[in-house]
Amino acid sequence: MISDNGKDFKEIKTISSSEIEKSNGIMKIDLQKQQAKYLKLVIENLGIIPDGQAGAGNKAWLFIDEISVE
Repeated sequence: MISDNGKDFKEIKTISSSEIEKSNGIMKIDLQKQQAKYLKLVIENLGIIPDGQAGAGNKAWLFIDEISVE
């Protein structure tokens, strides 16, 4: 989401969970050229880890190493 005043944000891109699963941990998102003073990212973890995966039944953690904006 972007904003000029830090209060009124406009959504410019939504990423589906299937796109995230295909990303293999690295995502590059092209938003075209945007003009804004503020950028807001809303990132949610998986919730409860599904059966059959390591840690199944527990709350998933979310690790973000780096966010670059050019």
